[in-house]
Amino acid sequence: MHKGFLIICIFFSFQSVAQNIDLNETNDIFNKLYNRNYLGFNSEVKKYNNSSLLNLIYAYNYYWEGLCNSTIDESFEKSTKIIQESLHNGTNADIQAALHLMQLRMDLAQKNYLAIMVNANSLKSYFKSTTIDSLNQFNILLWSLYHCLASYTRDAGFLYSTFLAAWPESNKKLGLQLLEKQCSNKSVIISTEARYFLGKIYLELEEKPQIAVNYFKLLKEQYPKNKVYTELYEECLIEIQKKEA
Repeated sequence: MHKGFLIICIFFSFQSVAQNIDLNETNDIFNKLYNRNYLGFNSEVKKYNNSSLLNLIYAYNYYWEGLCNSTIDESFEKSTKIIQESLHNGTNADIQAALHLMQLRMDLAQKNYLAIMVNANSLKSYFKSTTIDSLNQFNILLWSLYHCLASYTRDAGFLYSTFLAAWPESNKKLGLQLLEKQCSNKSVIISTEARYFLGKIYLELEEKPQIAVNYFKLLKEQYPKNKVYTELYEECLIEIQKKEA
């Protein structure tokens, strides 16, 4: 299955979580979450009383727990339980979309492609009803990624292009420009996710590890305890050596 299509199914994994709060107020907790500072995370999370936000924070934490501790089955099961209970209880459209998209990210990690298709299709109406002019700073990241990854997917062939036929038009150049701009955002969530996805795009879709390595180097230095970023940085170095051989 084409990498562009798989990535588009996960790129919104956590993009709408802070719809109704000051993003900068969440920087401490997400610094700890990305760097896998368990004690600091558990202390910091007690400050929040927004149940929808807390659900997403814990779902995202379990996701990273699974990847970093090699406990994917157990950790993803915890995250899925939170997501399904939250969706059942109802929430606003942005939080609901974020919950679906977190589930997509886990389905991809477990190569559950049927679930990916079903979940992605359920989000179509959300994307069609959203325009970039109506977005806050957080959801600009969401649309930056959409423009990039939908373009790559549409270029992959008839099957993928057909799947996205009813979705909004996309502009890859605009998406990359918007995404690059988000790397300097003061919000930890936005800047971290922007660097991560730019790194993935240049490593896997553009096949330019010499560019991707810069994004993962920054993430590795910012979050030295997150082995995922370190592994991606090392993968870039390997790919660079292959190209120079």
